[in-house]
Amino acid sequence: MNYIITGRNFTSPMLHELDGLFGIKVLTEEKLRESDIFFNQDDKLYVPSQSSLELVMERIRCPQRLRAIELLSDKYQCRSIMKPLFPDFHFEASILSEMKEDMFVRGRKYIIKPSKGFFGVGVKTVEKPTDIHRFKDEIQQELDLNRQIFSERVFSNELIIEPFIEGDEYAVDMFYSEKGEPVIANITYHPLPRKKEYHHVLYYTSHRIFQQLYPQVESFFTRLNSILNLHSFPIHAEFKLERGKELLPVELNPLRYGGFGLTDLSYYAFGQCPYFCFFQDQKYHWKSLWNEHRQNKYYAWVLAYNGTEVDMERVNINHAHTKLRAFIGDKPLLHYQALDYRNNPVFAIAYLAEEKEHRLTRWLDVDFNDFFL
Repeated sequence: MNYIITGRNFTSPMLHELDGLFGIKVLTEEKLRESDIFFNQDDKLYVPSQSSLELVMERIRCPQRLRAIELLSDKYQCRSIMKPLFPDFHFEASILSEMKEDMFVRGRKYIIKPSKGFFGVGVKTVEKPTDIHRFKDEIQQELDLNRQIFSERVFSNELIIEPFIEGDEYAVDMFYSEKGEPVIANITYHPLPRKKEYHHVLYYTSHRIFQQLYPQVESFFTRLNSILNLHSFPIHAEFKLERGKELLPVELNPLRYGGFGLTDLSYYAFGQCPYFCFFQDQKYHWKSLWNEHRQNKYYAWVLAYNGTEVDMERVNINHAHTKLRAFIGDKPLLHYQALDYRNNPVFAIAYLAEEKEHRLTRWLDVDFNDFFL
């Protein structure tokens, strides 16, 4: 049986459209909790929301798959199993309350983050050892706030401390086929915006990005599966690439692709439904997908954030959508997805095709408050 378990976060409309097709059953967390469904080795699972993962894990009756989810969900354990692949990469674990200055070498830059967590909660960049006193309080506040929604199994007080990986950020959505072979559904570049509160505003891809990264990405996931031995298993991964060096994984998220419909970009740009491909075990033929028509275009996913300096309870959201669509323009817009801004920190997703890269990088300077004025 094929299952999609939706949660409290945004769920791509494509997932609901698959309900009842190809043996796919779409269930909410609540429906799953009320059911007597358990997941066996032959069941395919897709879990788009982190909020659902704990409940799904309680219903899995395949020890190997359950162990893989636990390893990938815990950043320290994930680093540990990848040690044979990156023997020179050093990291250590710490309890939040026990983190001290002498764990950090002056003059070096570090990343600290909860071993279990997502969407950047509790992630801090340490540039000098004295930073950690302030960060300990900030991390605890962020964890406490998110535990009002998610459980201890989703966010932990255990931290991983690792060197800050320099370089550009990339996101990859993929799945292991029924034979355990990696199938790449999406590779996107994630440039950082001027305002850090808009961290996820832009991801985009191009023929050049695929040419540069595809062999490394495929090689990494092939080597990883020599350790995990997974089959029919989707993963959202984040990487860093420093000039002239090896692609390094930052984190791996099991049983899903990128949040807020990031991987849907492969459908609007290339006509390939990433969920259909996973459930039907279909490969992507990237050489033919990057045809002459597409090779000179940049395909992007844009996340439009709510205004931070306006009263969102009193805004005219239709006016904001009109202004945002005017800023995008008609020609590059592949698809526009309005979101419930009252239950999300964002009010829209836009999928774009631009002929000039600078038309995309302008999003890095956008102030979304302007769309609500």
